[in-house]
Amino acid sequence: MGGFDYKMITLVSPNEHGILEHAGDRPNLGLLYLSAALKANGVKHRVFDLNHLDTGILLCDLSVVKPEVIGVTYLAPTELQMQQFIRQAKVMSPSTHFIAGGIQVTNKPGRTWADSEISGPGESALLNFLEDTSHFETFDINRYPIPNREAVDMKKYGYKLEGLPATTMITSRGCPNLCAFCSVPEKKQSRRSLDNIAEELDQIKSMGFQAVHFYDDSFAVSKEHAMRVTEQMAKRGLKYRVELRANHIDDELAKQLGQTGCLVAALGIESGDDYVLSRCSKSSNTDYARQAIMRLTLNGVKTKGFFMIGLPGETEDSARRTIQFADELKHLGLNYADFYPLMPFDGSPIKKTPEKYGIRILERDTTKYCNGGKELYVPTETEKLSQAKIKELLTEARSRWKS
Repeated sequence: MGGFDYKMITLVSPNEHGILEHAGDRPNLGLLYLSAALKANGVKHRVFDLNHLDTGILLCDLSVVKPEVIGVTYLAPTELQMQQFIRQAKVMSPSTHFIAGGIQVTNKPGRTWADSEISGPGESALLNFLEDTSHFETFDINRYPIPNREAVDMKKYGYKLEGLPATTMITSRGCPNLCAFCSVPEKKQSRRSLDNIAEELDQIKSMGFQAVHFYDDSFAVSKEHAMRVTEQMAKRGLKYRVELRANHIDDELAKQLGQTGCLVAALGIESGDDYVLSRCSKSSNTDYARQAIMRLTLNGVKTKGFFMIGLPGETEDSARRTIQFADELKHLGLNYADFYPLMPFDGSPIKKTPEKYGIRILERDTTKYCNGGKELYVPTETEKLSQAKIKELLTEARSRWKS
């Protein structure tokens, strides 16, 4: 292989109906970024989303087309599915070279049936592989800024944000925070330029979307960046949702979010116990959470809190403080809340050294962790809480929030 003289490259994302309640309502942004990079370099390619295409039909197609390269991406819960797909596709197209990528490959390489694996930012890594020369392109977040939404049928994706037709977008990659339960591999944040962001927002608006769900791991790491992006949203009349850390929200930012169309601000609150938060290296506390909810509510922004039970240092008392804290925040204006068990995914500090955090991992097969809300699955226990007790407390927390 050399240069970009390829007849066809195929990119595939997994079927997520087994792990997500609303699977298939949003396109895979990672593959659309790869598509943009391939398109910019004149590489013929196709993108397939198995949420909207039967695997058997795709396998039959591959047996006829026989692309030179097939690239697959997946997360931990869909790892086995995509390994099986690669094995089956190799039978249908034995001369094809298979490449695997995505966060799970980055965090846990060497476990695929692919011929090659790429880690980190996919655009530059894929192009380097395809070119196969002594020149290696370094990743530049602004080089291929706009996901190629023309590569898929966007009519198949019916995501709604507070009832408005919406799509997803990122303005940055990576997160500099060091939460012990997090598996994000990029521990620094790279931010897109305002011109690139504005260009994509124009594209999104022209496609008829009225809202954007920003997928940034932490939207306001740079307050200046957050302020500028939200100004662009207001100029276009686009509503939006963001994921924020409570300790990043001050009066000015909360006011800006309220005035520029923020429909929902989601916060990783995690626990109602400050000791548990400190054990997780959360760099936030319960007071930050209270202040954030009050500030956002005062400015007309709906809020969603994510909570976990079974974190390092968790006891029954601390778990009950979390349940009570969610009640307190509800009275302060918290609109939505989700309660989850600790999921020690590959790449997280807890998965690497669970004994350091007083965590016992009872199930290491991460493909079993998510099941689309069908069953409450708890894969760990703490020094003070059994697996069964964590499940009991989570069931109580979810029931109490709904009542």
